[in-house]
Amino acid sequence: MLLESVIWHFQPLWCCGLEPGLIALENGADLALANKESMVAAGNLVKQKAFKNNCKLIPVDSEHSAIFQALHGENVNSIERVILTASGGAFRDWTIEEIAKATPEQASTHPNWNMGQRITIDSASMFNKALEVIEAKELLIWRQSKLRFLCIHSL
Repeated sequence: MLLESVIWHFQPLWCCGLEPGLIALENGADLALANKESMVAAGNLVKQKAFKNNCKLIPVDSEHSAIFQALHGENVNSIERVILTASGGAFRDWTIEEIAKATPEQASTHPNWNMGQRITIDSASMFNKALEVIEAKELLIWRQSKLRFLCIHSL
């Protein structure tokens, strides 16, 4: 049975997989999270289910996996800030005036990666980074006042 797995890999599109993930946690499965949207939309609920059933939440998607690995065995209270990298997307070198006149076609062309249209536009607008900041806050369970994020361009 799938729910008897030690770790349940969780990579739904947006939040459509939230319910199966919660069911896995209710059945004692550790959850390997490969999306940010579930933690953004229902982070408290996911954490409550994990805590109640003594399950681990393991981020496996890009930045959060790196943060998780870097902090393994460390006292998270000693962390002063988290740096998230960002390519900046299609608008990285654009002025505010140019961005205001951008077309959907311009927004959906990423300079470095071949991605789906929604994630490409989220990248261009830096909305994706906003979601990642929220996800990190939910996963790391830090006090909001202690969180300091710096998004830098990684090109």
